[in-house]
Amino acid sequence: MRVLRPATVDEMVATFLLAEVASPRTGPPLLDALRDEGADRTVVSQPDLTDSTANALRRRVLSAYRGFPDQGVFTAMPVETTWHWVTLSPAELSAVRYLDWPYWTKFSGGSRLVIDGARRLGPWHQQPDGSIYRHIAEKLRAGVLPPPLVLVGRPGGRQLVVLEGHVRLTGLLVCPEALPDELQVLLGTAKTMDK
Repeated sequence: MRVLRPATVDEMVATFLLAEVASPRTGPPLLDALRDEGADRTVVSQPDLTDSTANALRRRVLSAYRGFPDQGVFTAMPVETTWHWVTLSPAELSAVRYLDWPYWTKFSGGSRLVIDGARRLGPWHQQPDGSIYRHIAEKLRAGVLPPPLVLVGRPGGRQLVVLEGHVRLTGLLVCPEALPDELQVLLGTAKTMDK
């Protein structure tokens, strides 16, 4: 793991929302939450982190549809979590686990390792046409990376868990031979992180 620079909570919120706005599953409730706030998609698709009003709005939107800061995927997030942009090698990505949710635990065969979920799916070229995992892998093979993942773990890159990007990381790992030497991710760490 190579640390690139510190990040803020507002940067994590913006990164989280930017990745989810285009998703067929999470995009519609996110856009509904934006409409409820009287805001349009550009607040998420073109975030200005220097705008404190927009930062507060994005926090409210993430709260409305994902339970930020203490419900849903954010349950039991330590208050002292610090955020950094880091790069991970393919070997480090292979050690990342899914959140401790029944769906992802079953998907991985019980291990919670994303690589096990990817292995259970099989190689990218054996994925059905139109599969989201195949789509991600094909884009990776063409040199196009998906939006950054948001991971959490313990300091030093220990016990890394996906907070946002379960499907994207699985899609990347069905085609590990095309992964870059380093993948940039947003990482939140705390000594008491236990996801």
